[in-house]
Amino acid sequence: MLQLGITDQPDQRLAVHSRRRWSVLDVRGPLDGVEAQAWERSCLLLLKMLAVPTALSNWDMAPSRQLAIGGRKAGEAWWVEDLAVSSLRELMDAVEKAEEESLL
Repeated sequence: MLQLGITDQPDQRLAVHSRRRWSVLDVRGPLDGVEAQAWERSCLLLLKMLAVPTALSNWDMAPSRQLAIGGRKAGEAWWVEDLAVSSLRELMDAVEKAEEESLL
């Protein structure tokens, strides 16, 4: 499973993920919060456009942290079998290409 997320406390967030056996593929930043949110939303919209099913990676994630996409609750995680990427840059490149082609 792969997960996308933003935080202003990366050391703490990565420590939690490490305890849950997640492996880090990529970390970007620091970024302005508005810019980071825009990138996250664009990446999640790309997943939706590609019909990649998303899920919550954390069962106790508060509903207020779930992103509503297309009128449904969606998570920030997806199965690598549905979309394999090796870095955040690869996902961001796909977003930029979709935007250039007016798909997003």
